[in-house]
Amino acid sequence: MGYKNLEVDRLLEKGRRTFDQDERAKIYQEMHKMIYEDQPYLFLYSGEVLPVVHKRFRNVEVSKIGIGYNFIKWYVPKSEQRYR
Repeated sequence: MGYKNLEVDRLLEKGRRTFDQDERAKIYQEMHKMIYEDQPYLFLYSGEVLPVVHKRFRNVEVSKIGIGYNFIKWYVPKSEQRYR
């Protein structure tokens, strides 16, 4: 599966170069609208997935709804961080 849209690419680059957060939000909203309108199909459920998280991450909890529900609480101890 792939996606190619030159206008979306242009907006992505423009957003990356825009420091004003309100203006950047407008650019990304326009870009997301274009992607939404272009999508040929939408995955509502994917039962056969295997999430992988490096062992350096702490506070990853497994639940019936997956592991991503508490991602805001994940962290890597300072002693194990590679990029600072």
